[in-house]
Amino acid sequence: MPAGSKAILTIEQEQILLSAMSISGGTVTCTIDTRGYNGTTTATHAAGTVIELHLTKAHFDGMQIEIGPVTQGMILQSTVTTVSAANQHTIAGDQTTIFTVGRVYLFKIGSTWYRSIIRSSTYGGGNTTVRSPFRLRDGLVALYGSELQGNLRGKEQDIAFRKLLGEHGIVELGEDKTYSVGRKWRSALTKLGFLYPEIPKSLGIDQAQIGEVDRITPNGLRLIKAETVPAMQECFLRSLAAYVIPSVLEDDYEFSVFSPLQHILKIMLELERETGDSRINFIEMAVVAQLTNSDDDLSEVVHRVLDIRSRRLSSDNKRKFDRVEREKASVVHDYKEQTFNDYADTNIRYLKATGLVQGAGRGISIIPEKHLFIEKFVQQSQMPQSEIAYFTALCNGAALPTDDKDSALVVLDDLLERLKDKNLKLEVKKESLKTPADIGQVRFQAEELLSRANEEKYAIDQAAEWKEIATYMDLISGKLRSATLSEGNQIQVPKAEAAAYFEWVLWRAFLAIV
Repeated sequence: MPAGSKAILTIEQEQILLSAMSISGGTVTCTIDTRGYNGTTTATHAAGTVIELHLTKAHFDGMQIEIGPVTQGMILQSTVTTVSAANQHTIAGDQTTIFTVGRVYLFKIGSTWYRSIIRSSTYGGGNTTVRSPFRLRDGLVALYGSELQGNLRGKEQDIAFRKLLGEHGIVELGEDKTYSVGRKWRSALTKLGFLYPEIPKSLGIDQAQIGEVDRITPNGLRLIKAETVPAMQECFLRSLAAYVIPSVLEDDYEFSVFSPLQHILKIMLELERETGDSRINFIEMAVVAQLTNSDDDLSEVVHRVLDIRSRRLSSDNKRKFDRVEREKASVVHDYKEQTFNDYADTNIRYLKATGLVQGAGRGISIIPEKHLFIEKFVQQSQMPQSEIAYFTALCNGAALPTDDKDSALVVLDDLLERLKDKNLKLEVKKESLKTPADIGQVRFQAEELLSRANEEKYAIDQAAEWKEIATYMDLISGKLRSATLSEGNQIQVPKAEAAAYFEWVLWRAFLAIV
């Protein structure tokens, strides 16, 4: 281990501070600086004892060649905690399986090491939404053929649902003492209208008028049967178009009923009118857009977005700027700083799932081919006229502008013009456009052609993106924990999604080489 470096070794719930470590003939020898429980300098543990080694990135880089031969069975941790109070630390993400009650925990502030014992360890993520929307379809498919459909309430059902999701490889079956995974998935599927909700008795609505609690809804079945990405995106679009807050299911809000989807799209359209670009960046979503509603003046919201964009552009340290903005938002809105990032990440993922927006750096922008549709959509009222109307729209999927034949034809004509501009052809016979459903099939074909053309352009562009590709590879391999791209966007690779990122960056690398 390099001179001056220190590492934390965890053996059988005890944390030990090391000041030196060497390897010879397959044997690792450690010099103990501070021992957790009893101050002794030696101890014997059974063969095969699981250990954890906590290293800073700099220490890990300096040591990984030396410890390479003994990493099998060793969990390398680089968790960084924040001292949020005299007796409380916070850690991004759920680390309760590592920081367990009774464990001696050593941490460093400045040049001084401190020792404490974990008295309690809880995870208060607060967000009950499944972060990756397309995984919801996998959950529905698993539930569809299960005896659990229509029977998801109670402790035993929470455990059984989590087990079902784990058996299908949808979630990891680690510890879950509070049985929160099953409840989280049920809540997400219900709020989005893929499962029938439990109707509050105070509404005086017969449950049978809506549907059997926790059974898959028509829009849920549509999502299960969807075989193409556009078809899946339309299910999410109909779901989010029907979703409004406050509602009879989520009434803990103090503003007028509004559609979050329409609200964000209106912000993006207004940004486009102001700047010529609909793009909204991650930090702008995190500390401005997602904290507003339809009661807020649209021009004022856009002004705040552009103000933070201007100040960030002129800042020397983009990462520090983002942190300071989150800290200020934390004081104003009384949320933990990490919460703003967590919700912005989730909201962006669900917006992308509608097929109306696309990635733009770490933010999003309107897909050009969907512009006319969006213009019509934001003019369409999504406010339910009654509780029954709300449940009906949520469970069946909201009506869209393209459900009307005349509007559907206008949107299709726009797509055909875009195909013409790209020298792409699609043969359309007028007799095949009798109903909105017929028009929709042709529209999907047009969108598919445009999508392929965009993918070809994306492939060609990758050769010029090699620096970004290399940066993502460093993030995936652990050489970097975060990075800032040339345009100022900060990027990270969540551990739980490393495999997906690895597949994506390899694909980009092959495109760049070819």
